[in-house]
Amino acid sequence: MAQPRNVRLAIENANTRRLDVTVEYTLESSAAEAREEFIERIELWGDDKMFNGKDDRLLTFSNRTINPRGQESWDRCITGSVIKDMLNEDKTGKDEVYALVKIEPKHKQARKCSEIVRVKIRKNG
Repeated sequence: MAQPRNVRLAIENANTRRLDVTVEYTLESSAAEAREEFIERIELWGDDKMFNGKDDRLLTFSNRTINPRGQESWDRCITGSVIKDMLNEDKTGKDEVYALVKIEPKHKQARKCSEIVRVKIRKNG
């Protein structure tokens, strides 16, 4: 299964209204997968372990189809501009933000479900 490795996040121009965001990682795949297409989804999350213990998904930074074109190891660099308030997850103090990279095959195996079965189940008694 293709895996993202060495994910790095950089956020610059923190004193302006818009932030420059860069996410870099290496996509590693098998020789058989190297010609397949994948869906690359990069989300930015707020780390909230100190507050309620539940991290907050802030935004989807990238959601696109990618193709390694035969490369088993492929360095990716995605850049963009984000409104500063979108990354303000703590409202006070410093914000702790991380990038989560998800990779899945574009052409997943077909899934099949059974027909819907309707049955009335009665309680004993």
